Amino acid sequence: MKKLTLLCLCLCLGLGLRSRSVTAEPKPAGGDPSSLKVKVYSVYASLSAQCTDPVQIFSNDAGTFVDFLTNPTLGDGELADGTYNCVIIKMSSIIKHTPLATAGSCVAGTEYTGGVCNTHDTSSDPASDLAGDPITCLGDGSNAGSVDNTVYMYLTTDSAASMGDRAFVHPVMPGDGNGIHLGSPLIVSATSTAKFVVDARGQVVSEGGECGINAPAFDFVNVSTAP
Repeated sequence: MKKLTLLCLCLCLGLGLRSRSVTAEPKPAGGDPSSLKVKVYSVYASLSAQCTDPVQIFSNDAGTFVDFLTNPTLGDGELADGTYNCVIIKMSSIIKHTPLATAGSCVAGTEYTGGVCNTHDTSSDPASDLAGDPITCLGDGSNAGSVDNTVYMYLTTDSAASMGDRAFVHPVMPGDGNGIHLGSPLIVSATSTAKFVVDARGQVVSEGGECGINAPAFDFVNVSTAP
């Protein structure tokens, strides 16, 4: 059992997850955010890419908005050595981001609040909880009509996982396309430290008269430590 501290690293000012109702391809070219805030309640890890039998790493019932662009510590807790192919983040569906530059509907320095799960999403691909039961998200998909729902984001190494549009759907079978792709597993050992890397360079977008943000790429980097 190892004391695990989850440190978040961002690449070139980018992190975020856009509302699932507006992630259809092609995605317009975008810019970087100067801040991105996500309210995190807890984090779990599973050895299986289908996210079965997850182990809770830490929990904060009240939740805390964390600016991922300040390289924050998401939390820490005990986790046995192993290779974890799924990491689950219990979070609010409300995210806040601030564009670095002005483009279209996006104004530099202005914080935008939007939802990543809404009524449209749950009518087609319902979000689901740790037991796989559906979560009914409220809200109409617009920034103004966003409603605070509690959701679980499933980061999985399954190569068929979505790039964002099914991020909140619990994986069930290999290749089912559920969850969001995780580039590398979380490896816990006595000789390495895991760092959570999120890359959303160019993901801020202006579309439909609103300023949104597309899904990032998630990964873990394991850094060797001295024996």
